[in-house]
Amino acid sequence: MSSGATLRLAASLYTPVECHNRVSQVQKLCDSRNLGGVLLIAGLDGAENEGSTRAINYLFSGISGQDLQIPMLYDNNFEELVVLVIVFYHV
Repeated sequence: MSSGATLRLAASLYTPVECHNRVSQVQKLCDSRNLGGVLLIAGLDGAENEGSTRAINYLFSGISGQDLQIPMLYDNNFEELVVLVIVFYHV
């Protein structure tokens, strides 16, 4: 199976619950590093930042493992995406 076919299959099996779980993992990571959150900006507005691209693919397309090494957005609909993941503190 080609890499492109593998990515399409992974994304087609990805669920909103899994996306929620991954966002929660990013929130926990931010909290463990005393960060209030992380800002991800895709495409040209984000200067084609590879870190943002990989994080967006991880969060919204279900891409993981070696496939995250591909520095391009899996879904062109994400080209204009801006995401702010924040940590919620319970008092």
